[in-house]
Amino acid sequence: MYVYVYDNKEKDVGGKYLNKLTEILDAKQVSYKILTDEDLLGKGKADAIFVLGGDGTILWLVEFANRNDIPLIGINIGKLGFLSEFDSCDVEGAVNALCDNGLELDERMTLKVTFNNKVYYSLKCATEGDAGEVFDRVKTSFESIING
Repeated sequence: MYVYVYDNKEKDVGGKYLNKLTEILDAKQVSYKILTDEDLLGKGKADAIFVLGGDGTILWLVEFANRNDIPLIGINIGKLGFLSEFDSCDVEGAVNALCDNGLELDERMTLKVTFNNKVYYSLKCATEGDAGEVFDRVKTSFESIING
């Protein structure tokens, strides 16, 4: 098994959770590569990507994961963690779940917007009936990006 690991260094000051995750991966004999921001521009092939961070970090990895058809496993070391399956206290549980085939793929639709030759991605996390509300939130988010 081969996985990628992406660590939000602003959230994981000192690399505490990265060290814990890599120790567990080593103990389970799972091969891994720690991704850099530059790696996200290219192609990749792995069984999964462990994302250490918050929801923003997961959103940062969505485009790379989609482009390379690699599932994300979020380990929340942020504040809310709506998009993460695991909390920071359960790093070992995340690795065990992957190794034991104990994870279900939760496919989510993404929204791609191109503005001034720049591409933005967002996860759609709403039901069909919420389309108007989702559009309003996305429109507001992108207006914020565009207008600063």
